Amino acid sequence: MIAKRAMIGCWVCGLLAACPPPTAAQPDSPREAVQRLLSRYASPGSPGMAVAVVQGGETVLVESVGLAHLEHNVPIDGGTVFHTASVSKQFTAAAVLLLEREGRLSLDDDVRDYVPEVPHLGETIRLRHLLWHTSGLRDQWQLLGAAGWREDDAVTNRHVWRAIVRQRALNFEPGSQEMYCNTGYTLLAEIVSRVSGEPFAAYCERELFEPLGMHATLFHDDVHAVVPRRAESYIRGESGSWRRFGLSFGTVGRNGAAHNRRRPGPLGRRAAHRPGAREGPDRAHVRAGASGDRRGDLVRERPVHR
Repeated sequence: MIAKRAMIGCWVCGLLAACPPPTAAQPDSPREAVQRLLSRYASPGSPGMAVAVVQGGETVLVESVGLAHLEHNVPIDGGTVFHTASVSKQFTAAAVLLLEREGRLSLDDDVRDYVPEVPHLGETIRLRHLLWHTSGLRDQWQLLGAAGWREDDAVTNRHVWRAIVRQRALNFEPGSQEMYCNTGYTLLAEIVSRVSGEPFAAYCERELFEPLGMHATLFHDDVHAVVPRRAESYIRGESGSWRRFGLSFGTVGRNGAAHNRRRPGPLGRRAAHRPGAREGPDRAHVRAGASGDRRGDLVRERPVHR
């Protein structure tokens, strides 16, 4: 019996040894992985998005899906321009820091040193409070909403300014809390304009976008201006069909930047992927712009593992 069991054991071991090991599933290539993620948005006649993957300062792939303009059946591609909404704030902050580096302002300066029209509300609001969303100021969109403005109304910095200067109280003492506040960045754009002596959009083009090779990027400060190849924005209606969602913003600072997925110049690549940034051989940056479900005012940039 022992010998028989030993023979059976040897036979089983021999059978297992003869069977080839299961083939491990091959991971998707970066392009296949992006295409698989985008496939869920590939509905006919639907808005979509563009994605660029940048690693080591180089654009390694650009993929897109869907339409930039439903009425004219215009597909999204690597040259489509997207409204970037609050991603614009990083450029506003960069403009402020450029002026600080030149010694033309300090982050500890009182906001009212530059914009005395802002009412004194019992506390000193400093530039760094605006940058870090700790000013306590009321958000401009809440102020406009309380005044009866609708989302699709044409809004300019002049309209926002009227709401800002009529505030009568703060939400909290500056520096004591953090509360996301678009108002602060509208004020920062005005401060950049007053200190530099030129329109905010022009300053950013000269000092940021052109040196960085971002030739298709601009601050859209005229709600009626034509931006070639810009994607429209859409929202689902109650019936499930797509409806246009007008981005009627002529505001800058808190939003207003539009740019496309084309490759940035060498300076732009180095700025976006500077030494010490959160990136390594196994990490890449994914930049995506989209047109639909109100994603037309959305651009995300985030590091992802491959």
